[in-house]
Amino acid sequence: MGFVRANTLPVLREHKRRPWSGHGLCLGQADVYFTEPSLIAMATSAGVELTRGSAPSLSHRPDLAAKGYLSRETLFASLGFSRVSALDVSTFEGADIQFDLNSSSLPAGLAEKFDAVFDHGTMEHVFHVPNCSPTFTRC
Repeated sequence: MGFVRANTLPVLREHKRRPWSGHGLCLGQADVYFTEPSLIAMATSAGVELTRGSAPSLSHRPDLAAKGYLSRETLFASLGFSRVSALDVSTFEGADIQFDLNSSSLPAGLAEKFDAVFDHGTMEHVFHVPNCSPTFTRC
């Protein structure tokens, strides 16, 4: 699960329409499967100016870092987010927030905390759909 060209281009196009900011959330640990030059090329193609900040960091996964693939934090910072978190049922893959979206209710500390929520393959495992509803985000 993660960001590839096919699902990053629509994110970039949406960023052009309505720039991202604030605190982003990934449902599941989202790996990035491209390099900084590829991100720049996609942004150029989408007509988006990326936010430039600190030096880009590489993936936390050694196999992806060896290919020069970016970290989730670098991707989100490039899109204008000041912070990004990952939510998963376990911390096995390094999620910041451990929570089972199939639980009967969303903890108050998570409601309306995020400015955008990104899902690349988690929701099909969630049967308590209200936990993934728009009340989860201020979008």
